[in-house]
Amino acid sequence: MPAPDADDHKTDGLNELAEAWAQSQADRAAGRCVVESAQAHVARLTALLVTDELSKPVENVPPGKVPRRPGP
Repeated sequence: MPAPDADDHKTDGLNELAEAWAQSQADRAAGRCVVESAQAHVARLTALLVTDELSKPVENVPPGKVPRRPGP
């Protein structure tokens, strides 16, 4: 099997982009989208993060270790 060349990666990227665009258009056509200003978008995402208990940063965790949160 021949080794892939740089053009293969470009084609893969373009195919992925085309697929993502088609999915975006299908989502819009089906009404699966949110129309909001940038300010409203940031506010909505910030609210999601603030209310998500797991979004709190965990400090002093050694590399390679899984942080554990205290139970209720």
